[in-house]
Amino acid sequence: FLLTAGEFCSVCNVGIRVALYRTARKYGIKLLVSGRSGRTEANSPKEFFTCSPGYFYNVGKTFMSRREIYAFMYFDQIRRGFWNFTKSPYYIELPSYVPWREDDMLRIMKKELNWQGKLGEQHADCTMNNAKEFLKLKKFGVPELAAKLSSLVRDGQIGRDEASHLVEEYKAFLRENENTIEEAIRKVINISGHEFEQSAKLSHWPFLSKFDGYLARMKNAVCSSK
Repeated sequence: FLLTAGEFCSVCNVGIRVALYRTARKYGIKLLVSGRSGRTEANSPKEFFTCSPGYFYNVGKTFMSRREIYAFMYFDQIRRGFWNFTKSPYYIELPSYVPWREDDMLRIMKKELNWQGKLGEQHADCTMNNAKEFLKLKKFGVPELAAKLSSLVRDGQIGRDEASHLVEEYKAFLRENENTIEEAIRKVINISGHEFEQSAKLSHWPFLSKFDGYLARMKNAVCSSK
């Protein structure tokens, strides 16, 4: 994915959702509860990032067989759309229904676990988060953290000035550690320096799925009519 579309996060994102549905179908689980929040997570346009099944298929078919793609994805676009409409299993994002104050969580984690994180920090469990953000910075001039903090600003959890400061601080960190981050990418994904430079110039735009957009509009229309 990195050498084809210049990014690798979609593989992880699709894999996480697939693991949820695969487990639910195997054990007859009717309800999936996620900690992701559309209110406080990074809400990025598809031109900035996408992890849809349609996009995954469009990129994957350039170097994988159809059987290999679906063995990983577990469900195709049609089945995904059917599950979304029939709600079997039903999927909800818990933070959409209860107060989700990240500053309160951060305060508790610092007190109880001596957590050293910052407000708005994301993917602390991902060893390649800085690598992902570094690629975003090279391509778009801004990391995904900006989208995350923008959501917190709109939700009233952080001020705009503080958010801007955190973004600039993180951009400076990424630039100062460019060599270390590039080395980590090359080592983990096992690519050459030339391949890395080429991947940083690639775009995922040519692989965006028109059918995914159609499904999204249908889903929004159904939800709006209820």
